[in-house]
Amino acid sequence: MRRLELDGGQRLLLCARDVSEARRYEDRLRSLAYEDQLTHLPNRAAALAWMEAHLQRPGQGPQLLFWLDLDGFGRINLSFGRQAGDALLLTVAEGLRQFSAPQDLVARLGSDEFLLVRSLTGALHGWLALQREAEATLSDLRAHLARLIPEAQVVGPWPLGFSAGYSVAPLHGHHADALLEAAATALSRARLVAPGTALAYRPTYTTSLRRQVALELSLRQALENGHLRLVYQPQCSAQGDLLGAEALLRWEDPEHGTVSPARFIALAERSNLIHPLGEWVLQQACRQLRLWLDADLQPPRLAVNLSPRQFEVTVPPLVEQVRVLLERYQLPRDLLELEITESCILPTQGVSAQVKALADLGVLLALDDFGTGYSSLSALNRLPLHKLKIDRSFIQHLVGSDSAPTIVRTALAMGRGLGLEVLAEGLETPGQLEVLQSLGCDAYQGYWFSPPLEVDAFTALMASSRSLRQG
Repeated sequence: MRRLELDGGQRLLLCARDVSEARRYEDRLRSLAYEDQLTHLPNRAAALAWMEAHLQRPGQGPQLLFWLDLDGFGRINLSFGRQAGDALLLTVAEGLRQFSAPQDLVARLGSDEFLLVRSLTGALHGWLALQREAEATLSDLRAHLARLIPEAQVVGPWPLGFSAGYSVAPLHGHHADALLEAAATALSRARLVAPGTALAYRPTYTTSLRRQVALELSLRQALENGHLRLVYQPQCSAQGDLLGAEALLRWEDPEHGTVSPARFIALAERSNLIHPLGEWVLQQACRQLRLWLDADLQPPRLAVNLSPRQFEVTVPPLVEQVRVLLERYQLPRDLLELEITESCILPTQGVSAQVKALADLGVLLALDDFGTGYSSLSALNRLPLHKLKIDRSFIQHLVGSDSAPTIVRTALAMGRGLGLEVLAEGLETPGQLEVLQSLGCDAYQGYWFSPPLEVDAFTALMASSRSLRQG
């Protein structure tokens, strides 16, 4: 505050203050609103504003909008930790900056998803020319990231690619939100195909996505309203003696009819429904074991599949879910067998500890779909497994194939060497059984012995003690 003497003896009182702190605060708010805090790329809000401005420019040429999603990023986070995951995101962000032209936009849309908007300045005419340009851009970007990521050495030798969906302005819309929605829809479709897939938007994808959303809503309602059920597929010896069973989930929907497990399990994993769904299956399997015991039956070992996503941090954690169910239903611990996939035996941060904690509860652990993933002798020896299940794809090609019997023989030898049970799944013909018996396989699951049975039919099978040997 200062006093100034003016002519005539008048006094003027001035009040001043430092506004630099307020300006820094405003800049910080602006940064939070429009900048991704990890990579310092523009965020979604900034990208929308940038696109709206560019779309309205006179004489603006076509723009390609690529929505990119890193394949397998969740497993990288689990395997190497969040710090390594963040380092990888920073590497990808820097790679996109290097790859982009001055007139392009690069933004982070969230998690492991990025946006690249390429403004085309040349004279490209027709959809095929635009498609070729898009495919060439993606090919160059894949090559650039493939060189950059190993050099950064943030996740070791882990291969990393991306899936993509893309739209074209003004072909697929004149406004930023419509173009982003089109690219996101194409990406959703690409994820359904395979990792590394890139697709251009088509209007039919919107219809398909809406069907997927409707199916997801129906699955949520089926879970809440008790419209799901378990069936039980016997596991037996070559003589047909009952050794165990696998609990399998089935869904009959009033609108969609019989929905394939391959379809709705994949949907559940994409939508995070896998967590309540997996917990429900565990609860129903344990409850059914208790009902059989209370009926003075001697149920065989019951196997339940676990999704790799069930090992994510959940409330309650998976190990706690299993512990509570075993205590609630007072089950002999070795009656419950949990089937895990090969991705769960990688040196994944936290997952190996959870697998060992499950074994400490006394439940049995089986490795499902053996031969299709990442198993090594050291990995198998590291975890407390008691069974290997040879994947059905090898059993289907046993007869008339040179390699399949060799793979099965190797799996049997590995299992025996580690003191594990080995079961062949997907057995469907007497020829397959003959080859498996000659190789020394002792346990089987498949339609040759029995399809999955409804609970009453399986209960009757247990009570009869009859053999499942085919005539």
